[in-house]
Amino acid sequence: MENGKKLGTVEEGKYADLVVLNENILTIPKDEIWKVKPIMTLINGEITYDN
Repeated sequence: MENGKKLGTVEEGKYADLVVLNENILTIPKDEIWKVKPIMTLINGEITYDN
């Protein structure tokens, strides 16, 4: 599958670059965003950090 078809949505069989955070940065006060911590990161569908 060409790279362009593996980007844009999170679906089975597609690569994922994403970060899972311990808080929803869209709902917490802006002055508390600096406290948010990553729980997991994925690059090209591979877990690169897992807390």
